[in-house]
Amino acid sequence: MKQQTIGELTVLFILLLSSARVFFIHSERKDPLSIAPLAAVVCAALSMLAWGVSVQEILVLALSAWVFIWNFRAFLRLNENLIIDHYSPLFILISMVNCLLVVAALLFVFVFRPVHVNLGKAGVERQVTRLCGNLTEGFGESDETFARRTMDLSVYKAKDGKGQPPKGTIVFLPAECAAVSLYEPFLVKLARDGYTVYGADFYSDDTKPEDSIAYRRETRRFSFVRARLNGSEAYKSWCAEKKQPLYMEMFEAMRKLVPAGEKLIIVGDGLPKDLYVSLLWKDTQYDRCFDIASINDYKTQGWGPVEQTDPLLATVLGFSRDGALYTSNRMASVLEQMIESGD
Repeated sequence: MKQQTIGELTVLFILLLSSARVFFIHSERKDPLSIAPLAAVVCAALSMLAWGVSVQEILVLALSAWVFIWNFRAFLRLNENLIIDHYSPLFILISMVNCLLVVAALLFVFVFRPVHVNLGKAGVERQVTRLCGNLTEGFGESDETFARRTMDLSVYKAKDGKGQPPKGTIVFLPAECAAVSLYEPFLVKLARDGYTVYGADFYSDDTKPEDSIAYRRETRRFSFVRARLNGSEAYKSWCAEKKQPLYMEMFEAMRKLVPAGEKLIIVGDGLPKDLYVSLLWKDTQYDRCFDIASINDYKTQGWGPVEQTDPLLATVLGFSRDGALYTSNRMASVLEQMIESGD
């Protein structure tokens, strides 16, 4: 189970414990569990900052705030060191309702949990470096503690190289409605089979649409997913006018971070066709280009393999959770065949 899911379930368990305390208070005592909803709100807010906005994170934060509101008076009594000997009928009723809501949320989070990929068992190591900068001036590491990190560079490769040189170097950019983490089963399979894979998420101000907060780390994917599902005209206009030049610049920024001299295999997901031709003409370091959206077994083009990494979105799109990782493994196998055949 992924760390994000564990965090969400932990917060919900804290809320359940707090709401259920009305059933086992039978004598005069202080009410220390009244502080649990406040702790849940803080943890839920920090989780959203860490993992970004999603339906599950919104649900957990909203439920935490709701339970805290109904426990606020109990929290004040605890702060004043007051003793309680019973709960009011209204508070007992609300606590029972809250218990049902929390249980429903627990089931929701568990059912739509992402499929966990064990990198250790796969023999793959992942290195994530958070860089500062922008597309104009370039990206690099900073020693400043509070410097804004505007690019996450992820590198997947086989542990110890399995005694063999890498088959090739893949530079991958996720679709705007996804992130590198959503393709992890696919990228891990490529790394396990001998490729070194570079993936990047960009959050600098010069990569975001005008008058939008979409490229803030916490909201980027959620904003684009909502816009695409809603058929936003602004989103369609961005795809038609801004997407190709932006991805050109992002691939160029990544190229500068890959060791010089390596031939690069460019991989994208539903990017404009002219983009790949332009990249091949732009620099001789680019060897070949592939778009995984052309793979027949890949049904969620431009979203990522969400059957494994975002089962809730997959359900919205009409697909079920794929615990066997079939889609990602099949995509990686087909891509490897195309690369090795020279197509």
